[in-house]
Amino acid sequence: MTTPTTTPQPRNRVGIAALVLALFAAFAPVVTWIVVAIFGAIESSSVDDAIYVGLLGGMIFFFGVIALLSPISFAALVLGVISLFRPGSKAPGVVAIVFGAIGTLGAFGLPVVLSELVPDW
Repeated sequence: MTTPTTTPQPRNRVGIAALVLALFAAFAPVVTWIVVAIFGAIESSSVDDAIYVGLLGGMIFFFGVIALLSPISFAALVLGVISLFRPGSKAPGVVAIVFGAIGTLGAFGLPVVLSELVPDW
């Protein structure tokens, strides 16, 4: 008696790439906030200054990084949609679509961030 063998499904590489981009765009702002809070705590002379720099300064950097990474979130969103039509697992593509859609909303703040970064001519 022979047992039927099944061929394993190929990996959905587009979905995995979309997931990596989406997770990078989602967690980079949080890491930036933590780094700013640590440097603020080290460089501050009082506890009030440390809290001020850690919370408010970190929040400013957090939203700035979200806005700057919004094109990467949009690319992850598009790749996630494309991955739904590829053979293989659909889960990475769906997660990339969710994170990419949320990160793409940061594009509304992109003009404000760019106007602060680019000098006036």
